[in-house]
Amino acid sequence: METDKNKLRLGVAKVNITPTFPLPLAGFAHRIGVFKAVKSSLYARVFLFEDSAERYVLVSADLIWWGDSLYRAICREIEKYGIKEKNIMLHATHNHSGPQTSHSVTPSLGVSNPRYLSMLVEKVAEGVRRSIENLEPVFIERGCGHWSEGVNRRKIEKGKCIMAPNLSGNHHPKVTVIKLKKEAGTTKGLLVHATCHPTTSDENAVSSEFPGYAMEALEYMGEGLVAGFLQGFCGDVRPALIKEGHFFRGTAEDVKRVGQKLVETVGTILDQRMEPVHPSKVILKTKTIDLPFARVPSTDDLAIRKADSGISSEWARLLEQNGIPTTASLKLSYFSLSEKLTFMTANAEMLGAYESLVWEHLGHDVLSLGYTNGMIGYVPTAEQLKEGGYEAEESAAYFGLPSPYSEKVECLITKGLTEIKGN
Repeated sequence: METDKNKLRLGVAKVNITPTFPLPLAGFAHRIGVFKAVKSSLYARVFLFEDSAERYVLVSADLIWWGDSLYRAICREIEKYGIKEKNIMLHATHNHSGPQTSHSVTPSLGVSNPRYLSMLVEKVAEGVRRSIENLEPVFIERGCGHWSEGVNRRKIEKGKCIMAPNLSGNHHPKVTVIKLKKEAGTTKGLLVHATCHPTTSDENAVSSEFPGYAMEALEYMGEGLVAGFLQGFCGDVRPALIKEGHFFRGTAEDVKRVGQKLVETVGTILDQRMEPVHPSKVILKTKTIDLPFARVPSTDDLAIRKADSGISSEWARLLEQNGIPTTASLKLSYFSLSEKLTFMTANAEMLGAYESLVWEHLGHDVLSLGYTNGMIGYVPTAEQLKEGGYEAEESAAYFGLPSPYSEKVECLITKGLTEIKGN
């Protein structure tokens, strides 16, 4: 029986963050110009938890990620409500059909719009304010199921890593649903954790992609219910749209179909007996790991590459503008509301093998969230760095990194997870 002392309170809000003026979208280098249409609205969904001591904010937004400077600006606004920066988790579904939010990537991935970023700061702060106004005690339940719409996208052919369906490759079909119920028994919030790139379609149109479609459908289950999608470590997993052994991009109808499959999975989980989750003392641990690069270019290297065309030139100009770092700071946050409700967040595009590492070191109930509180690009394993391919090698230029990461990063991250467990 829970006492008032350890009872958790929850406030929720849903704010519209759809751009109201033309701007370029983020995530596909081949997509040119500003968006042509709005297929579905974008939202930021706020979940504000309060225990007897402090408040904690989890935001799930239909964005590709949160840029570092945008993250800091939003934290400053949220801190005005007495919420500490360390208690803030700004999470993105990794939606490739919304605006760019970072200044630290090359223009090929989409150029951020200052007016839109200012609007995001205001909207998220508004969502936090509204969530505080409806704080009330909740009970928590947890259930799991399987959703088979994702597939590994790294395949070795003739000694080379290409982007192609790898049906035997690592991916995590597990779906976890967290139900947050009012004392009266009605559902106030849902958190849905799954692992798959929202890249069903590459149309030049604003869309919340399959996570947004699924969450909106689930929200029809109850008045005032807010459903947030939590994206796992999906760096090498994408929707299984396959024809004759190759990937293809779909349409808005494919987005709905993939999203509906997720809705059906969540519905099946909710229809079954779910496990009660009893809140305990909140545990919050953070760990920053400096990830080294394989090599660091010289200023002469940049001068030569600036004369190239395309991504090579963009990369050199971005590094010249921002400086050449020797490491990138991976920020891991361990946030536990209960033994059965723990999040491990990362400010990176982590590949799926790291989700397995989190389970190995911290337990299978931990929910891994990439794309949280900033973005430092793809983080592959040592083996994947040896294999090469887009995530391990080619993507470094798009994220303005000096080079791919050193193969040492996996050992450093494993050590960091061990230290988090031991603290």
